[in-house]
Amino acid sequence: MEDYGPTDNILLSLNVHGLSINLRGSCSSQVVDFVRQYFKAFECVSSISANVEIELGHTAPPKGALLIFKTRMFRVFQKGWLRICNYDADHWLSLRKSKNGVSAFISGTDEAPMIEMIVILLLSQIGEGLDKLGLHRLHAVGFVTGKTAIVIPSPSYGGKSCMAFEILKNTDFALLSDESVLLDKRLNAYAFPIPIALRDSYAQTLPDPERQTPVFKRRGLEPKYLFSIPSRRIAPKPAPADFYCGMGMWSSFHCAWSLLWGLGNAQMVELMLRPDNFIVLLQIFLKRLRVSLILVWRLVFIRGRFAGDHSTHTQTGHRSHSPSAAGPKGYLWKQLES
Repeated sequence: MEDYGPTDNILLSLNVHGLSINLRGSCSSQVVDFVRQYFKAFECVSSISANVEIELGHTAPPKGALLIFKTRMFRVFQKGWLRICNYDADHWLSLRKSKNGVSAFISGTDEAPMIEMIVILLLSQIGEGLDKLGLHRLHAVGFVTGKTAIVIPSPSYGGKSCMAFEILKNTDFALLSDESVLLDKRLNAYAFPIPIALRDSYAQTLPDPERQTPVFKRRGLEPKYLFSIPSRRIAPKPAPADFYCGMGMWSSFHCAWSLLWGLGNAQMVELMLRPDNFIVLLQIFLKRLRVSLILVWRLVFIRGRFAGDHSTHTQTGHRSHSPSAAGPKGYLWKQLES
């Protein structure tokens, strides 16, 4: 495989709540354009230095590494100080911490898997940087009404993206995120406005003009249609969070586990792509643990609201809320109105 050395050119600069990130290196224009569209809400003017520097290059996959984590699509290995992610057998992402940031080397030929690996890499490094700043991602949909942030934690296939899309269409609420609401130690919620990712089965119910959006293609999985959140609909500042949970009392511990470790294979892979030293990882874990315990206390003893379990099962066996449940006449909306 042809070997490209890292270059100094900046492909993309992001600013996420004060965390600055530069993505440098060599990559196809199609891949860069898609990644830029995905992180459009955070793009900023390029700066010479940033909190996190990520260099992309191309290299052959390393050999002789130890398997430390595995899902259906991903395998994560460790070899010395090198962290390696194998995606769908044919594509590799190798990471090494450097003095100025992270060096990432990719091997593979298909555009879609490379895009997904770069997106996961960026989300991983953004998550690590925000953790150090005291902002932690909760697997939830969230929006702001008045001076309060409404946060609805939910596992994968729980209807978060459908809910967020219906909010954009049917209300004037400001959106926090359809996937990852940021929480600080006081449980104030911050926006993390990556595009709303609707599964193909839901997107097909929309009129043709609404489906003219970038498609996130994933091998062996249902493609997702990406809908960017208009800047005027993004919550501009943090707000105190009020939590609505859909699985009874157990959901409080479910939320805490999500905050500690992430939920779903993609979130776990993001956590595994953090080749940092043990002391830093322990500090991050303790910060997350503190916020998780405060979250459980809030949910169980103070102001948690439980909507009951109204989920259904899809043909694939995953739990899922129907579009009508997320819609303006669905049970989530009735709970919020009450």
